[in-house]
Amino acid sequence: MNWTEILSNPITGNILLLLAAIIGVLGSYSIYKIRLNDRRKSARRALTAELESMSILTQWAEGMYDVPTQRLFPTVAYEAHLENIGFLSDEEAEKLTSFYSQAIILDDLVELHRETIRTASMRSNAYDTGKQNREEIIRSRLDSLAIERWQTLQLLKNKLGEPSEPPEKLDLPKVEGESIYIKHPIFQKYGEMLVSKGYLEPDPQSPEYYLLTGKGENWIADVAEEEPGF
Repeated sequence: MNWTEILSNPITGNILLLLAAIIGVLGSYSIYKIRLNDRRKSARRALTAELESMSILTQWAEGMYDVPTQRLFPTVAYEAHLENIGFLSDEEAEKLTSFYSQAIILDDLVELHRETIRTASMRSNAYDTGKQNREEIIRSRLDSLAIERWQTLQLLKNKLGEPSEPPEKLDLPKVEGESIYIKHPIFQKYGEMLVSKGYLEPDPQSPEYYLLTGKGENWIADVAEEEPGF
């Protein structure tokens, strides 16, 4: 049988059609995967840049800011990539959704705080009885968001192949013997007091960490109950 006869055979034609269909599907899938990876990279880069622009949270964790009275958190990249976030890993999507939802709530609270202060200042006999309570809530939420932002950034940078650290470095210890990183906002603000009270002790294995004591375990349980963000 020559090539002409082979190619004219109906069976050969069906096989060729099947092969063409398979190649077409594989080609389409490859293009889809390339575009999907591009969308993931684009989302990660944009969200990383937006999170890095929120430097107030780094400064807040280092004790450099009073309670703010202006909106703090841009959400342009987050809103632009809402659809693409669904293509990221479950951990990334969860971290991003948690951070931004809490950031939006806090921005609304800060705006309410500012407007309440302004309204009270316009009334000669007015006294803002809720100011201190609002400030405590804002402080607590800023502490929590400073941690969430750092952890989310590390996760995104890792996925982009950029230098990063394990997000769990800023997890709060809950059980005796677990460690707290010295750059954790709680340690930055209250480290000396916590050590003096016997809640924390130096980790003999690493100068960058302190260990939670049995006494500290009870304290951290109270903190977690009073400030659910931690």
